[in-house]
Amino acid sequence: MLGSAVSDPSHDDPEDARVDALVDRALEGSVTAEEREELALYAEHQPQVLARLREAERQGRLAEGWLERVKADAEIERVERSRTARLERGVGLALLAAGYPLMLWLPFVGLTALGAGFFVLAYSFVRVRLATHAKDPYKDVIR
Repeated sequence: MLGSAVSDPSHDDPEDARVDALVDRALEGSVTAEEREELALYAEHQPQVLARLREAERQGRLAEGWLERVKADAEIERVERSRTARLERGVGLALLAAGYPLMLWLPFVGLTALGAGFFVLAYSFVRVRLATHAKDPYKDVIR
């Protein structure tokens, strides 16, 4: 079991045991999609799990290149949660929120704020999608 904590009777941490079981199943090729996602979450937050998976991948024991998809997902999430994207979305939502009450007193200003808010949100969405499209590991999936 690759020196896993499961074989160590003095090891009582159920989370470590779960991670070891998931890594072993991944190496065997019998991991389910849900387990793969769970393992990806562990790998994202625990460097030692990621190091184990990378070593297994380097040795050619981890199939399907899913670790590359995990890395690509992390990069896409980084762009989607960037300061610029959050600022754009905040400004767009603020303009939309301000536009509705403004329409009651100053219809032209309210409509302008609504239009500007919609434009900013649409621009932000398109900008993020274009920035992440090349790195998106799921763009070529046929449904």
